[in-house]
Amino acid sequence: MLGQDFREFLDEEVRQWVADYYRRRQEGKPAPPQYEFDILRPDGTTRRVEIRATVIQDLHNRPQTVAQVLDVTDRIQARRIIEESEKKFRLLFEFAPDAYFLLDAEGRFIDGNKAAETLIGDKREKLIGKHFTEVGLLFPQDVETAAREFEKIVRGESTAPHEYKIQRRDGKEVFLEIRTFPTRIGGRTLVLGIARDISERKRSQFILEQNNLLMQALLNSPQKIIIFALDREYRYIAFNETHRLEMEKNHGIRIETGMNILEAFRKPDIRKKVKSRFDRVLKGEGFTEIQYKPQYDIYYEIIWNPIRGKEGEIVGLTAFIQDITQRRKTEMELTRLASVIEQASEAIMITDIHGNLEYVNPAFTRVTGYQSAEVLGQNPRLLKSGKHSVDFYYELWQTILHGEIWRGVLTNKKKDGSIFYEDATIFPIKNAEGEIINFAAVKRDITQERILEEQIQQSQKMEAIGRLAGGVAHDFNNLLTVINGYCDLILNRLQPGDPFFKEINQIYSAGKRASSLTNQLLAFSRKQIIQPHILNLNSQVQELEKMLRRLIGEDIELFTDLDAELGYVKMDPGQFDQIIMNIVVNARDAMPKGGKLTIETANVVLDREYIRSHAQVKPGKYVMLAISDTGIGMTPEVMRHIFEPFFTTKGRSKGTGLGLSTVYGIVKQNNGYIWVYSEPGKGTTFKIYLPQQGEAAEATRAEEAAENYRGNETVLVVEDDTNVRELTIQILQENGYCVLIASHAREALRALEEHSGEIHLLLSDVIMPDLSGRDLVKKAQAIRPNIKVLYMSGYTDNAIVHHGVLEANTNFIQKPFSPQVLLQKVRQVLDS
Repeated sequence: MLGQDFREFLDEEVRQWVADYYRRRQEGKPAPPQYEFDILRPDGTTRRVEIRATVIQDLHNRPQTVAQVLDVTDRIQARRIIEESEKKFRLLFEFAPDAYFLLDAEGRFIDGNKAAETLIGDKREKLIGKHFTEVGLLFPQDVETAAREFEKIVRGESTAPHEYKIQRRDGKEVFLEIRTFPTRIGGRTLVLGIARDISERKRSQFILEQNNLLMQALLNSPQKIIIFALDREYRYIAFNETHRLEMEKNHGIRIETGMNILEAFRKPDIRKKVKSRFDRVLKGEGFTEIQYKPQYDIYYEIIWNPIRGKEGEIVGLTAFIQDITQRRKTEMELTRLASVIEQASEAIMITDIHGNLEYVNPAFTRVTGYQSAEVLGQNPRLLKSGKHSVDFYYELWQTILHGEIWRGVLTNKKKDGSIFYEDATIFPIKNAEGEIINFAAVKRDITQERILEEQIQQSQKMEAIGRLAGGVAHDFNNLLTVINGYCDLILNRLQPGDPFFKEINQIYSAGKRASSLTNQLLAFSRKQIIQPHILNLNSQVQELEKMLRRLIGEDIELFTDLDAELGYVKMDPGQFDQIIMNIVVNARDAMPKGGKLTIETANVVLDREYIRSHAQVKPGKYVMLAISDTGIGMTPEVMRHIFEPFFTTKGRSKGTGLGLSTVYGIVKQNNGYIWVYSEPGKGTTFKIYLPQQGEAAEATRAEEAAENYRGNETVLVVEDDTNVRELTIQILQENGYCVLIASHAREALRALEEHSGEIHLLLSDVIMPDLSGRDLVKKAQAIRPNIKVLYMSGYTDNAIVHHGVLEANTNFIQKPFSPQVLLQKVRQVLDS
């Protein structure tokens, strides 16, 4: 090799290092001091060598390179063995199932494995460098003890395992068994700790201890519970004192551990029966049975269970026998009570203390429409209708939370959205300590009652308004009689061109309109004097049909559906016309863009089922008249007021508000009923029910009135109203009659007794302050039997009418009247 270029002996990798080495030397840069590479020896073996080079000056001051080549093959192999050993140790350390900790001699964490991270619930990096007593795992009461034990371990005085309870980072508490070993690594004293989670073992120990305590408690229980345990050969393993005493008393035998229980049953049939039960349990079947001893009226509950060994094999049995007579009777009582609750017509709910439903009975489902599965666990607020204020519910809750009973009416909403009313009693349920554990509610659906109450209240209100309207009409009719009468007299004396003719005629027209209004008020108050006939409503409708078509116009179609077998009713034909006209006019106004109007008749029977939902209706046969339109409909609020006088939804000058109130009064006066059904945008239907009558009677024709109304007879006028009296006198005197005057009944009686001539007619007001018109007539006819009578009134009680129907053969004139009508009626009575 001497004298040759040493690079010829190197492979390419080493040549590169040599070239780099020389280049860096020439540039004055530090050269790498050493380099490792493999060489192939002539014998074919490979050795790992390390080359170290340095530059020196020779004797002639020339730079020379001195290279030292070391064979490091053995050293590297030793290092690799150590690294592989460390790697294996690291794997064992890292993936060991137990938690491994490495601490220095002062107790600071150096390292830990994955199991340690899992055990403490934190990364090991957060523990390294910290003292084991400062990381918050140990409970305060264990810190001092653990520190003393660690000092002993470092000194090599203790390696015994210790148990500690620690708290993981997630707050969970676990029990650890910790073993520690001192060791030296790299000249340092270290401590290796191995921790194992024994929480499950501790729990099992605790349960075992508790079971042992429970077993001892059961065996020594002062209660009269019979407890015994047998092995597979029916020998006693354990029994309590109650069982021992029971066997002595009932079987005359003293039992002891190891004794065969079958020896106590001497009768073969009983022994066989008992053994069959034991065998059933020893086959692995646990069961409970109830036995009844009728001779003692006692119930026993027997609980049989097999005893299993460590491998699950059956090694014996246990029996718990208890007298449950009282419990059984209580259960039977509760069963009966539960049956009552299930069958109750009232809705019953039970909630927890937060108000969440735990039980509802079938009546709850029937009333609300909710199935029990839909509401259990829900709050009863799902029934809220929005009709009650927050204060209402606050007062309710405050009452029951203070242990008191709340009673009241709830307005709730069903599943289908409809509103219903409940009479509710809500109360707390308390335990033996007086603590509230539940709330219960018993609720009765009073929706139908409320509807009936509202109907009755509405009827009473209408009755009160009717009395007021009738009274007003009476007083107003007296005034109108005077106003219209004098206007008529003056107009008869004037020509159309005379001064003031036009003005007086306007007064007369206004008086006539006012008179029409009072007649409508009288119809509403059922004080209108009527003369009813037996009618077929089909005929009445057909007679009006042509006029109705003109009335409603071409945009509205009129349909009739008349029952060919329709029964008869008894009513004044004029009143029936009023009913039809008023309802049809309202229907027309409700269909400004056209629509359909239907008039129907039918025979119906209103039975007791119908009466339950309609107040004050009498059962029986009725004729129904239904008038339906497809108009704009009405809201519930409007429907509550439509029959009240002067109530109208029409604009100013488009209606008086007396049309439907007149209909209401006429129907009631004829012992009928009227109901309205309507929804906004869905039209309206009026249904009128009138009592059916027998066959139609031939109507009597009114007598023709005389053409000449003048006369010369003597008329006694009795009227307490001065203005009406003077007007009447003037009309009669101007037409030739001799008039006697009386302002009250007593004055009239004097005239009847003192007047020497004949008195042909008594014209009397019906209602007077001292004596009624009816009583006056009786006295007058006693004095003058041939005297004729004509009553006049704007409002009457039952003196000459019954429920507004004029008595037969009674002559009557309705105030306000015109002079012509008065003269015509007087002449008609005198000539009859």
